[in-house]
Amino acid sequence: MMLNTAKRVAEDAAITVPQIEAVIASLDESLLIAEKGCKPVPLLTYRSKRIFEIALALRDAA
Repeated sequence: MMLNTAKRVAEDAAITVPQIEAVIASLDESLLIAEKGCKPVPLLTYRSKRIFEIALALRDAA
């Protein structure tokens, strides 16, 4: 499921690499804030970050 979503993101020409990188950076920041506050890592945030990282890797591989 995650891979299918990442493939759709990677194949969507309307989504640029800088946009993907910005989303990853934003999600990284959210995860760091949770970590610094000793809060549980939000699963949706982690999952979303992984989807965009995979999408970016798929774009790089293409």
